[in-house]
Amino acid sequence: MLEGILPEGNVLSMASLQTAYISIQMANDVHEPNCDRRQLRQMIESKIADVEFHKAKRVNESDRVSIKASRDAAISMANDVKKTPMKT
Repeated sequence: MLEGILPEGNVLSMASLQTAYISIQMANDVHEPNCDRRQLRQMIESKIADVEFHKAKRVNESDRVSIKASRDAAISMANDVKKTPMKT
């Protein structure tokens, strides 16, 4: 699932990934589905190359998940915007 979503430039939250993973477990009749974010992070890191986890600025927000290519593209776009002169 993530291998298709992250390369498209999407940034996902760990909270939404945890909810999706538990929903998948429930759909497959897993007895007492559960997965804490530490375990989920380890699974993601082991399966997806260049995955990155970004701490949220606010304490009540979940970490964000992206891949290096998405981060590099976002930085490049931000730099392009800064270099473009503003029209008045």
